Amino acid sequence: MVFQLMVSPGPGFTQADAAGYLLALFKWLLVAVSFLYVLVSVIITRQIGLMRATVTTPQTRRLVLVSLIHLACAIVLLVYFVLFL
Repeated sequence: MVFQLMVSPGPGFTQADAAGYLLALFKWLLVAVSFLYVLVSVIITRQIGLMRATVTTPQTRRLVLVSLIHLACAIVLLVYFVLFL
C-alpha cells in the first residue's frame, strides 16, 4: 500500500509522507533485527558460560571476554538504532 501511494498519491497524501512512513518502517525493522541479534548474543554468552563450567582450557578466559564484548556491541547497536535512527 505504501508503494502504491508513492507512485500515485491521493489527495492530501504526498510522496514525502510515503517516504517518511517507509523510513519509519525500515527503522523499526532494524530495531527488531537488532533485538533478535542481542538475543542470539545472550544465548552465545550463556553457552560459553556453560562450556566454561564443564570444560576448562587455557583459552576459556579469552572466549568469555570475546563473548562479553560481542554482547556489549550488540546492546550498543540496539541502543543506537532505537535512539538515533
